[in-house]
Amino acid sequence: MEKSVLNPQEILNVSINVSEGKASASFSKLAVLGFLAGAFIAFAAQGSTMAGFGLIANASTYGMGRLVIGSVFAVGLMLIVLAGGELFTGNVLMIGGVASGRIQLGSMLRSWLIVYVFNLLGSLFVAFLMYRSGLFASGGDLLGAMTVKIAAGKTALTFE
Repeated sequence: MEKSVLNPQEILNVSINVSEGKASASFSKLAVLGFLAGAFIAFAAQGSTMAGFGLIANASTYGMGRLVIGSVFAVGLMLIVLAGGELFTGNVLMIGGVASGRIQLGSMLRSWLIVYVFNLLGSLFVAFLMYRSGLFASGGDLLGAMTVKIAAGKTALTFE
């Protein structure tokens, strides 16, 4: 019978094997997959805000709104996994490959930089599309206001 559950050491080994592929990937592959991942996350963020902004604006449906937002946002993560996108937060796991000596520090940093920059560009592209489409004016400008409120709250967080 085939084993379907990995133990922690096996998970680490799989992660390092995947990291080796990321560390040696071409610039163009990392750029395209990074851009797509950034766009998918931006679509997920804005789609989830659109799906739940009316609910979280009302105290009596706030909890349901957070549930809807979380459920819709998860679709963006699924798209990244299914499309093989490169998301910076996932690439941080490449540190295991460096720690094991199977990946050079410079290769990891190169991958991180490319993916980070193209995640940003993908997300900015979606923000531009949202702006140009006029969707932020949805719901009597409430969608745009909620988007700004969420962004302001996230950028005001301290390091701790």
